Amino acid sequence: MNKLLASNFSRLWKNKVFWIGTAILFLWSTLMLISGHHAALAEPEYPRFLDDFFFQYGPVMGIFGAVFTSLFLGTDYSDGTIRNKIMIGHSRQSIYLSNLIVSAAAGIIMNAAWILSMLTVGISLFGWFTSSVTTILMYQFIAVLMIAAFASIFTFIGMLNQNKASSAVITLLTFLVLLFLASYCNNRLNEPEMYSAAAVVTSNGLELADPTQNPDYISGRMRKVFEFLADFLPTGQGILISSMEAAHPWLMPLYSLMIMTLTTMAGVFCFRRKDLK
Repeated sequence: MNKLLASNFSRLWKNKVFWIGTAILFLWSTLMLISGHHAALAEPEYPRFLDDFFFQYGPVMGIFGAVFTSLFLGTDYSDGTIRNKIMIGHSRQSIYLSNLIVSAAAGIIMNAAWILSMLTVGISLFGWFTSSVTTILMYQFIAVLMIAAFASIFTFIGMLNQNKASSAVITLLTFLVLLFLASYCNNRLNEPEMYSAAAVVTSNGLELADPTQNPDYISGRMRKVFEFLADFLPTGQGILISSMEAAHPWLMPLYSLMIMTLTTMAGVFCFRRKDLK
């Protein structure tokens, strides 16, 4: 296992996709901070804080993991590396787990590039956080496990698909479907229960109409289902941490661990029985 990890990390440091993703996240966060600072100077009545930017990577972080993991694992298949590893005595479980660990580590390191920009450029432009350090660390802990959950999903797909191109397409589509589902759940949960009273013109002048029930508002058991999906899906967690408005922040890491456990167990089981052509 240690030799597999050493080999995979050696490949990681030479991987162009990994370094391009890291650079994009660093530059993106830096440009976002500079743009936000200019906007704050132009509109001083609308103050901006470092907290407003720190977790903005949340909704899209998965796409970096999807691209990297599919191409990184696809190269293992296309170069015949996986067959060679098995031939020299490595177990399929060790191969799977080492790939999962490196995929998760790559996502966390790319995320660290964003954080580095926030802690250097961001603090110099906006000062320290308005939220407590405990809150920031809690959300970052959620983010790290969210990234690991993404890695476990994409590793499951990549290790069972020997074609690099189709693996990349499937992982990207999986991310987009999960993002659409999470966005839909979040939008429905944000629907107000009542429409605000509107001003109407009558013979007596302007009068306020009575508030009306919003037909798109969900309640009862269905609302619980939507809340669960928003907290459970990694993409839903990304949306919630971006605004730092998670209603159940300590449940989200447990959901990520659940996703990691289920996908890893299923992935190892299927990979052990996979016919490597």
